Amino acid sequence: MKKSIIFKLAAIIVCIFMLGSLFVGCKDKDKEETGKDTKKESNTIQFWFWNADEGKTFKETVENETGLDVKLVITPNDDNNYVTKLETNIKAGTYFADVAAAEAGYVRRVIDMPKAFCDLTDSPFNGEDDIAKLVQYAADVAKDSDGVQRLVPTQATPCGIVYKRKLAAEYLGTDDPAAVGEMMQADKIVETAKKMKEASGGKAKLVSGIGVLLEIYLGGRQDPWVKDGKFYFDPSMDEFISIQKQLRDLDQDAALKDWDAPWSEAFLDDTTFCWASPPWFPTYIIKPKYVDNKLPTDDGSWAVCKGPRTSYWGGTYLGVLETSENKNNAWKFIRTITLDEEAVEKRITIGNGDPTDDDYQPPTPDFTSNMAVNQKLAADDKMIDKFLNQNFFQVYNELADGINGRLQTEYDDVIKETLQGQIELYLAGEKDLETMKADFIQAIKSPLQANGVKFD
Repeated sequence: MKKSIIFKLAAIIVCIFMLGSLFVGCKDKDKEETGKDTKKESNTIQFWFWNADEGKTFKETVENETGLDVKLVITPNDDNNYVTKLETNIKAGTYFADVAAAEAGYVRRVIDMPKAFCDLTDSPFNGEDDIAKLVQYAADVAKDSDGVQRLVPTQATPCGIVYKRKLAAEYLGTDDPAAVGEMMQADKIVETAKKMKEASGGKAKLVSGIGVLLEIYLGGRQDPWVKDGKFYFDPSMDEFISIQKQLRDLDQDAALKDWDAPWSEAFLDDTTFCWASPPWFPTYIIKPKYVDNKLPTDDGSWAVCKGPRTSYWGGTYLGVLETSENKNNAWKFIRTITLDEEAVEKRITIGNGDPTDDDYQPPTPDFTSNMAVNQKLAADDKMIDKFLNQNFFQVYNELADGINGRLQTEYDDVIKETLQGQIELYLAGEKDLETMKADFIQAIKSPLQANGVKFD
């Protein structure tokens, strides 16, 4: 009798162990199949950004839409402080944030770093199909050198030309954006400058400075600065230099330095005609100057037309950091800002919260990276921008076609700064064209060669 009981107990114990092994095996198998760790993620997301106003908008949008708690860390990018801090922390290889942003000017510097940002087409994100619905060039900018999708664009930034309607009507005979856009094409822009000079008696200047065409041509090249491991000077840049020299010789280049006080003061004068203009430029650069000076912003005194190249300038991108342990919630954050059509439209047209509350976040007009939202608003008659007397989304939808989003290299900042400095010397007559180009190549050769880039 006792032996019988012992055998029965032994059999029960064996069954318990077998069942336990079965459940563990099922749990491991389930984890393997889903590719997701069952560990509970934190509801708090650490988010790194460089602009307090825009960062706050993203934070409040995500918190209102998802219930996540977003801890916003702002480091202004003056003197490259933000990007340097980002690179330093990525190299350290330890957790510092869940989501971090990058700007188009230095995006390749950070997404090509080892173990920096996650592959967003991989589990648990599986974002390939959704990201394919975004503006194509902007999504391409967010891919690393191997074509892996590491970031997601929050906006698209096709670059046109913004101009003063009054000066166009007075000196060019029309303020119609389609007509003015034709006048600003590469084969006509010098003749347009001559017309403006003659009609204004030399008073008006066609472009504010070198930055107008420089930004358009930099973002409108056919190929990047490094092609197949070799430095490449895109022929379109020769076209730009030739046009800019003719404008300077005609005294149709106001020679204002981008972002200096006289450059922005010229928004208010009756002599400087145009600036390069991605979507953020009229709304966040020109209009505030009018508000500060108590000038009307609803009389359609400006307009946007196409420039001499299909181009883009700037752009903000978000990614999930490899060291994050909150990857699902970090992806929820990014989806809310970029892929959730309802949340995206609400952020740029309605705002966050109750307009009667003190903490209400007003809308932040932007040309988004979400094609469905842009197309919907482009067809909405109520979306006329009173500052431009144009449908903002319709204008930039048209300008976004055909942009090359694979132009970035990690050297773009230093190349742009060096090239602009050398061109300024050429325009001032301090160097001839051949010497200017030779000095430009010599100045950038060492840092590029140190990274294996070859020169002919």
